[in-house]
Amino acid sequence: GAEAIEWTGEVEEVSEFLGTISVYVDAGRETAGFDVALYDIDEDIAITLNVGDTITFSGRIRDITTVFGLLVTIDDATIHSAEGD
Repeated sequence: GAEAIEWTGEVEEVSEFLGTISVYVDAGRETAGFDVALYDIDEDIAITLNVGDTITFSGRIRDITTVFGLLVTIDDATIHSAEGD
């Protein structure tokens, strides 16, 4: 099965498409630099996020692509904490 992870990163974008909210996170501060796309986020939490917020999140890795740099896609994402700058 897919591996569950927990990471911390900085919110780059919050977008909505056809009622589904996705959050893009730069998790590169402690690592070699990669982006994470979070899906299936609780809408009540997602709308409170701002670009630049630092969040800790977990979920299941759906896939990892390297087309435009490293992008990790996370399903069933849960955001544990968020703090603004």
